[in-house]
Amino acid sequence: MGEKIKDLGRIRFSRSAEECVVELNYPPSGLGQRQIHFQSSSFRAEMTESEFMQFCAAVKLAATKLRKLKKLL
Repeated sequence: MGEKIKDLGRIRFSRSAEECVVELNYPPSGLGQRQIHFQSSSFRAEMTESEFMQFCAAVKLAATKLRKLKKLL
């Protein structure tokens, strides 16, 4: 696991979910992409920066589709 560069922020995936810290980390081997970690006391996920960007785009698209479906837009 790579060394932490800095905390990027905090996120809560739902109102009832525990808050997760989002961290930017150096690559584990010193080569390759930096990593993003989401972690709380009961949850941990790890992905590369490019995977994180894909994840963010998918979440934004899903939110837009849900709002349209529920006629909130």
